[in-house]
Parts: sequence; C-alpha cells; structure tokens
Amino acid sequence: MQKKLVFCKRFVLELSYDVALTNLTLKQLGNMSYLDKINDIYNHIAQGSAMDAFEKYYDEGVVMVLEDGTKVEGKDTNREREHEFFDSVEEFHGMDVKAIASNEDNATTSVECLMDVTFKGGNRMELEQVAVQKWEQDRIVRERFYATQSG
Repeated sequence: MQKKLVFCKRFVLELSYDVALTNLTLKQLGNMSYLDKINDIYNHIAQGSAMDAFEKYYDEGVVMVLEDGTKVEGKDTNREREHEFFDSVEEFHGMDVKAIASNEDNATTSVECLMDVTFKGGNRMELEQVAVQKWEQDRIVRERFYATQSG
C-alpha cells in the first residue's frame, strides 16, 4: 500500500510541476518582445507552418505592401494571397535569415532573408527579401516587402 501512496504523491507532484510550467510558458508568451515574436514567425516559416504564424500574429486589418507598392488590405485577403503563393511552390529548398532587427520602442521589426524555391512548372528561384513589420501590441498591422528575384 505504501508504494501506491508514494506513486500517487509523485504523480501529483509531477502533475503540479507540469501545470506550473504550462502557466509559466503562457505568461512568458504574453511578455514576448517583438524580436521574440518575429523570430517565432520565421521559425514557423522555416518549419513549414507559416500559416500558423500568420493566424497567430497578424491583425484582422493588416495591410501588406508588396514589392511593387500594391497594398493588400485585410487578413482574409492576405490569407488568400499567402495560400496562392504556397500553392504555387513545388519545392521549398531552404531559407537563410541574414538579419533580424527590432526597435522595441517603435514596435517595428525587420527581417532580411533568402529563400530558395522551385515553383510549379520547374522554375527555381532565389528570392531575396527584406520585410518590415509594424506592430500594435501582439499583432502585425502593416508589413512592407522589398525584394529581388534571380533564377
């Protein structure tokens, strides 16, 4: 009987520890810096879960300004545009984040990266891009892209 009691106490202690860690992790997420958040977004992109990051970090009224200056307004419209892009990719060969910067006081981040992709139809390209994000609290409200393509 004593072994069962020890096991129960240990299980309860481990469960309490797990709950405490979960609560700590949730609290830390609320206190993430903009630099932490933009790193999380690009980690999602590298792992193939970019749309999870999009849902988590982009505001409903987000405005994205494309390389040619075209403004795409609203999360729904940008979600469709993102899906179209990912649907056009046959193979993602990798991404190299060259630099990430954050101005915490101004709620602005920027990322320079190089992506190597093959589009459906066989056209392989290196996309060199700088993206600048403007944040309001935990959400990106504006993102501007500057890019070159080769391939």
